[in-house]
Amino acid sequence: MIGRVGSILGKNGINIGSMHVGRKAVGGEAVMILTVDKPTNEKVEEELLALPNLHGVQFVELTVPELAEKETIHQ
Repeated sequence: MIGRVGSILGKNGINIGSMHVGRKAVGGEAVMILTVDKPTNEKVEEELLALPNLHGVQFVELTVPELAEKETIHQ
């Protein structure tokens, strides 16, 4: 599953910044949490949801006000 998700993101030009995975039991359901370098889009979400045995996708965008302000100044 890790490779499949990474391939979809890479094919769409989205770099993974960090990845955390975990599960309760060997062979059991798992959770994967990623940070990515840029926002995804609806096409990427649809591709991910089409993967067999992937039961859900949730995107969360977090912004640190101080960093957002600095990025605006430097643009």
